[in-house]
Amino acid sequence: VRDAIMEIEGYGHFRGVALRTNGVPFFYTPRLLWPMKRDRAAGFLVPNVGYNDRYGFYLGNAFYWPVSRSLDTTTYLDWWSKGFYGIGEEFRWTPAQNAEGELTASLVHDDESGDWEWKVRGKYAQLFPGGYALRAEVLDMSDIDFFQRFERTFEQNSLRSFFSHATMSRTRGPQAFNLRWEHRETFGNFGGGTSSVTLERKPELEYRLSSTRIGRTPLYLSMVGVADELRKGRSATQRGRYGRFDLFPSLSLLTPGLPWLNVTPTIGARETYYTATYSADRTALVPEPMSRHYFTGGVAVVGPSFSRVWT
Repeated sequence: VRDAIMEIEGYGHFRGVALRTNGVPFFYTPRLLWPMKRDRAAGFLVPNVGYNDRYGFYLGNAFYWPVSRSLDTTTYLDWWSKGFYGIGEEFRWTPAQNAEGELTASLVHDDESGDWEWKVRGKYAQLFPGGYALRAEVLDMSDIDFFQRFERTFEQNSLRSFFSHATMSRTRGPQAFNLRWEHRETFGNFGGGTSSVTLERKPELEYRLSSTRIGRTPLYLSMVGVADELRKGRSATQRGRYGRFDLFPSLSLLTPGLPWLNVTPTIGARETYYTATYSADRTALVPEPMSRHYFTGGVAVVGPSFSRVWT
């Protein structure tokens, strides 16, 4: 640095700034404004430059703004010499001690088609008093083929489905309650000109009971119960909504035996009810209810087990 004026809890004004490695300068700027604060400071980030054969020269910059103690945002501007340009916004927030989220939204102008392509990605998690927890995640974009060609990253090119969900959960001892909404779109060649399959839960209520002892008996009860509305879109005819109710209790017996061998037999019964079924040729859904039930049984053997405790 040729000279500088620095203000604590303010900004540093630097002139003639050079970065060197082994005495050789590899970066130089005549002026540099740098925050010298304990707290986050608004300002432009270091510009990005690059080049590739498909889009030409690239120049990008971002502006960071700490809106408040619990919220900050970054605005992105990108330009490619062959006619592509984009804008993006990233939000990060922590409204409470046990809550945090982030959301990124971007727009890219496709010079070849003249359209604007968009992409949204985000997640949020928060813990509430009383054992409640909220978790949400969103991933969606206007055209997966465009972003795979445009970004050319391993993560993007290996992506086969979009998955978004919002789940409110509560645990109380061995019991758990889940209220869930899900949307999944999977891409591929499914035949008949179908390039994607959409499956949704709108919504789903789930109850789970982990293995719980019944009184003073050696019997342990576990259970899963689900009630949901499902929507599917597999083709022009194989689409629609239907309900499902599923109950699956199981009973285990803790058998007395050797301390180094544990044998646990389990029996269960499952009943599932659907408000619609496939047509005879399996090309469409028809409003004809159907139920399914079966029994299960098994034995778990754990051991022999060996252990020793050193004082």
